[in-house]
Amino acid sequence: MPRGGRLSAHPAAQWVRVTTASPCPVCGHDSWCTVDATDGTTRCKREQSDRPAHGADGDAWLHSTDGSEPLRQPPPPRPKPVIDWAAKHRRYLSNITPALLQELVDLLGVDPQSLRELEVGWEPFTASWTFAMYDASGAICGVHRRPRDGGDKKAMSGAALGILRRVTPDDGQVLICEGESDCAAALTLGHDAIGIPGAEQVPEVAASYARGRDAVIALDNDAAGVRGVQKLLAALVGVARSVRVVRPPAPHKDLRAWLLAGCTKQDLDDAIEAAPHEGEEPPAEAIPDAPASAPWPDPLGDAVRIGAIGRFLDAVEEQTEADPAAMAVDLLLRIGNAVHRGPCFSVSGDRHGCNLFCLIIGATAQGRKGTSSAYPRAVMQRADALWSENCCKNGLSSGEGVVWAVRDPAEIGTDKKTGEPIFDNGASDKRLFVLETEFARTLKSAGRRENTLSPILRQAWEGARLATMTKVPYCASDSHISLLAHVTKAEFKGLLSDGDVSGGTINRFLFVASKRQRELPFGGHVPDQVLDQIGALVAQCIDVARRHAGEMHFTDEARAAWPGVYHDLQADERAPGISGELLGRATAQTRRLAMLFAIAEMSTEVDVQHLRAALEVWRYSRQTVAYVFGTATGNRVADRIIGELRGRPNGMDRSEMFKLFDRHVTAGAINEALALLRTMGLAKGETLKTGGRPREVWRAV
Repeated sequence: MPRGGRLSAHPAAQWVRVTTASPCPVCGHDSWCTVDATDGTTRCKREQSDRPAHGADGDAWLHSTDGSEPLRQPPPPRPKPVIDWAAKHRRYLSNITPALLQELVDLLGVDPQSLRELEVGWEPFTASWTFAMYDASGAICGVHRRPRDGGDKKAMSGAALGILRRVTPDDGQVLICEGESDCAAALTLGHDAIGIPGAEQVPEVAASYARGRDAVIALDNDAAGVRGVQKLLAALVGVARSVRVVRPPAPHKDLRAWLLAGCTKQDLDDAIEAAPHEGEEPPAEAIPDAPASAPWPDPLGDAVRIGAIGRFLDAVEEQTEADPAAMAVDLLLRIGNAVHRGPCFSVSGDRHGCNLFCLIIGATAQGRKGTSSAYPRAVMQRADALWSENCCKNGLSSGEGVVWAVRDPAEIGTDKKTGEPIFDNGASDKRLFVLETEFARTLKSAGRRENTLSPILRQAWEGARLATMTKVPYCASDSHISLLAHVTKAEFKGLLSDGDVSGGTINRFLFVASKRQRELPFGGHVPDQVLDQIGALVAQCIDVARRHAGEMHFTDEARAAWPGVYHDLQADERAPGISGELLGRATAQTRRLAMLFAIAEMSTEVDVQHLRAALEVWRYSRQTVAYVFGTATGNRVADRIIGELRGRPNGMDRSEMFKLFDRHVTAGAINEALALLRTMGLAKGETLKTGGRPREVWRAV
């Protein structure tokens, strides 16, 4: 197609957008470009010519259809009207009522005065709370909206170029937060604060309000927050009198989450005081170099070789390199999911089903984590082919994805033509067995803002009703979800830094260490006939359990034994440090395991041998935790102190401990760490007499 031509004004030109039905005649695409309907002159945004054309929608190039007509420029863009944002803001301020203010207070969990200082208003048309944004000169440059329905927050006009809350100049400290929620939280905690609209936005404007002051950067605990800190540091250095960076402790994602978890002004003051000034050496990493480790767990004993589980292990154990502990628990999880919600037991009104979560922990490749699923999967394909085909999924991404897989029927919309409601029939089977081979990556995704995976998993383990908060909400009632995940030892230890233990997700898992058991250069082989027989046995176990839709009680012998077992398990649940966090559901996990071993023997009651088998699996899980973490406490200050004490036979006093952290920890943190070490029996202190003030010295035990 020829390009170029003579430019001329043409008042009658009719510029229309290209579409799928009428794509651009120059580049062939169905978007961006426009065509003059009167003669076909084209403004193409992809193919260049020697005639540039500038418009309100950006730059383009003019192309003539056949060269016979002059090329016509579009009309110049209309100038944007000047908006009096100050007047708009005053109008929005006049709309706010005490009820609307209190509603936002309840939503954010902040003090009402903090929202008044942020000059919160109300826009009725979009049902949104509003916040004035100020440019570097102190003038209102736009308005930020927060929709009442929880929709996307919007920056109106120049709001993305300004900051929340115009502070008055003084010599004091100022916190730079991300968004109105964190800014309100900082004000609630008694700190002078301003808010930037996004982690990486307007660093220079924020710096203008921090000029000559002690600036504290308090952004979110995410990747954008890390990048935003670097941009703010570049803008603040040389402008602010001093700069510090604080982050809410894990698992809190931002300052408001920390406030809702009980953060006080003193807690924030301590965190700021402990943070180094920009340019100083950061505090030493609070992780011991080599915490004392525990040996590999003892192999599973013969107590687990009962019923279908024993028959399975006897048949396949010598024909695979996989760990028998991983294979046994894998098959238990699959059986427990296939039987659905019928068998159960209740404790203080809480229902416990046959679903389990398990974390297989082993080295990459050498752990044979993936191999451990091969024979359990083959057996279940023979025992219940429909379940294997329809209910087994790979990978986790979000809580919404889990709910979708087991969703209830629901009305999801209305047909625009007929006005008739549109229905989704929901999931035909509410059982879901998930195999997640990259669990560390999954938990990192779960830590992102607005990701609902962690709470959904907690509810799924409990068998509770699941629900999403998406635009088209879905619910799942009577679902039955089991999860088998793989992780390496290093990844598992790394999960602690993200707060997933204290968040209550990880302690719903059983922990199973897995390693290669033997070398089989040509692989092993279990005859199909043997697998068919085991599959038929498992199918009978599942059928008996499905027909027993009710509570599985103890036999008289098991009931007599349970109080002593329960008492012993309480020691695991009350254990100090990381062990107590991870093993905090010892009694519930053991009861569920015992119920599954009973099902594997086609029993509708839990007997003593089922308790013994469950306790053997639990013992292996407890030893797995010890193997992974050794004497680590889960408290980073305590771990650093005990790591140092092991190399100092003469011990350390508190002054030396402060020096260990370059005085970037508080006295309260040191006290808490020492109390934990004493409770765990890892260290003890004694008071030594001196010529003056007594000296308290701590040594490793």
